Amino acid sequence: MKISEIAKLTGTPISTIRYYDDLGLLCSVQRNQQQQREFSEEDVVWLKKLKKLHASGLTLGTLAQYVCISDQDKSARIKRQELLLRQKNKILADMDQLRDALSVIDDEIDSPTFFEK
Repeated sequence: MKISEIAKLTGTPISTIRYYDDLGLLCSVQRNQQQQREFSEEDVVWLKKLKKLHASGLTLGTLAQYVCISDQDKSARIKRQELLLRQKNKILADMDQLRDALSVIDDEIDSPTFFEK
């Protein structure tokens, strides 16, 4: 499929897809005889996953490391897992802070003097 098609399917700007490919984040992208990128269904799945990983707070540099770690051997799979576990723990800590902040906001809204301020 063409870059415009994967862009539409994933809601990703074409320029971003090109940038991700140039960074090496889209490893399986093939090129046709005219050197145009050709994408597969697997590329669609990976790009959607990549966007979610990036939205989770992983930097593009960290994602490049993640992509570069082969999962052919056990030690490499452990490295990938450790990278994701660190991010998961960061997200959980962020969620705790947001819950605390939300609790303060709720207390303020529910305060009997809220509208008197």
